[in-house]
Amino acid sequence: MYAATVDGQRLTWEVAAVWRRNMIIRDQQTESLWQHATGEALAGPLAGQQLTLLPATHVTWGVWRQEQPNTSVVASVPWASLAPKPLVEFALRNATRDGLNAPGMQRNDSRLPSYTPIAGLVMAGEARAYPLKMLRAVGLVNDELGGGPVALVFDRAGDRVCAFDRRVDGRVVRLALRDGKLCAEEGPGRWRVDGASLDENAPSLLCLPLSRQRWLGWSEFHPGGDVKKPNPFAT
Repeated sequence: MYAATVDGQRLTWEVAAVWRRNMIIRDQQTESLWQHATGEALAGPLAGQQLTLLPATHVTWGVWRQEQPNTSVVASVPWASLAPKPLVEFALRNATRDGLNAPGMQRNDSRLPSYTPIAGLVMAGEARAYPLKMLRAVGLVNDELGGGPVALVFDRAGDRVCAFDRRVDGRVVRLALRDGKLCAEEGPGRWRVDGASLDENAPSLLCLPLSRQRWLGWSEFHPGGDVKKPNPFAT
């Protein structure tokens, strides 16, 4: 999810094409073309501009409604369900297979199976993929990325992955997951799994924008990124 404003101008977009296994969108104000996966303007008056990535969450409707009872709902597009999902996935797999040698396409990165679900995080230009299977198994990962302390937590109740900066009030905390809540292993600090503070007058955790997608799409645009491996000594 990106901010809709560039240099103070509010933009609106429409689908223009597909390139590099990813959607190309066109803003209606300048008709510049943007790569959806990266938020970069590829052509037009705004070429070279970068959209601002915003924190967003992929969560079940039940959990979201509990946490945000006054939320608004965006109506689905009437024609969005005309093509059955299995048919769309079949077409994408075959287009990917047949187009691997097309200009701008990267060959499949075999470190993970192409359709492995991952959570991708970028910090200070450093990219890392966290397989969802690993996150589901361990629940919480304290990590370092791009020179900064981060944590990823998997919320089983909401089928949700959240990423946080582990710097709180000038100190770096190591997080633990206990009884469905986050807490600092040493010193004060308790938070909900979405980062909201459970202590009065204490700061919430800073949420980091991450991308929840399949390895095929992530590795296409982050070829130099690495993959987080589970710690065999973790308890």
